[in-house]
Amino acid sequence: MLLHLRKEEDHLIGICEKKFSIPEQGAMVGRMSTHVPPERAPQMLGWMIARVSTDDRVGLL
Repeated sequence: MLLHLRKEEDHLIGICEKKFSIPEQGAMVGRMSTHVPPERAPQMLGWMIARVSTDDRVGLL
């Protein structure tokens, strides 16, 4: 599963960055996060933080 997710990230993130502005990407993440059950939010946040740059981690937190 991790290999599959890594391949998705490697391919889809670049496409999303080309097709959608930063505000559009933020809005999409915001809409997706509303579907995460509250008890799973810490797990989602850990997943997100592990996949962004140090500068982006500061902004995210």
